[in-house]
Amino acid sequence: MNGNLKSALKRSGDNMDKEVKKYIEYLILVGDKTIKYYKKRLNTNYTLHLLYSKLGNNEEVLVHGLKRFNSDDGSVSDIQMARFQQQWHSSCDYLKQSLFQLDRINETFYVHYPCIASLAKNRRELSGNINSFGLTHCRLKKICRGIVKKWPNFGLYLVSRLMMLVLANHMRGCAITVDDGARTKALCNQAFIESHYLAKNNKNMHSLMIYVALCSASGERKFLQRRWFETLLDLQVNDGYFDGAIGRRYRHCAVNSIAEIWKFIPIDLMKWDVEQFTAVSLAALSSAVRYIVQGQEAEIGREIGGNVSAISTVKAVGNVSTTSTSTVKPYGGYAPPGLEYL
Repeated sequence: MNGNLKSALKRSGDNMDKEVKKYIEYLILVGDKTIKYYKKRLNTNYTLHLLYSKLGNNEEVLVHGLKRFNSDDGSVSDIQMARFQQQWHSSCDYLKQSLFQLDRINETFYVHYPCIASLAKNRRELSGNINSFGLTHCRLKKICRGIVKKWPNFGLYLVSRLMMLVLANHMRGCAITVDDGARTKALCNQAFIESHYLAKNNKNMHSLMIYVALCSASGERKFLQRRWFETLLDLQVNDGYFDGAIGRRYRHCAVNSIAEIWKFIPIDLMKWDVEQFTAVSLAALSSAVRYIVQGQEAEIGREIGGNVSAISTVKAVGNVSTTSTSTVKPYGGYAPPGLEYL
């Protein structure tokens, strides 16, 4: 990354905005310091010794984690799968509606990019738990809140909804709605059905791994399905990256029902596919490794500020009392079917 930043600065530095140039120089400086720090301290033999000693001291936890990981939890009923499949006439129709999203809603799909960027402008809260009333509301435009509340509940629209919730709750420590936790759980339940559809029909491992990465980061252990990761590892090439080959598998769709979409596809689609797929695959794999090593559902969720777990446990979300007289649900409040969030 530092090499790319230095090349960009050398190539276009004179034409850059002063603030942008200053920020890139700062990133390069921090990156160089980080590289030097770890280069001095990462002695391979010492690191391996430390790793083995830690695993040895927690052998029971590791064995328990492996056993749990080897037994896939969570399934989708035939009725749920049938209802999902009824939405699509063919694999090309699924591609058009779920991957490229041209005509589902009035707002342009790409509005979510500036909305995600605007989340970064929120000051990071160093305490608070999304299962409590402690989070402040994120500063966002109305159209950005509409993404989380109203967009369709499949494909890249669902990815955008989940991404905004995860980024807000776990990275900024702020809330987009008054019931982010319950909303995230309901959306992940919908994503779980679509994930099984993707895995069963060998449709799109790229989207599947995005769901795994986002929902496991929110504490949904059921997304850590061993067979999905086995399929994923088969897609890893000798150079180490992952090749999902979305473009190659769906190129035949260009000659029939969705020919119009290809004019929007950049020439470097294959490169984009590989880079994006590798990134989300590594994020998903890191959740699986963390779960195995730590052996607790309570540790899947990302911590906010290092103080408290962002998600106490997966089960805790469903055990929040629904008998409260308050008209506002706590973040993570349980809503049995969750349909009002979809």
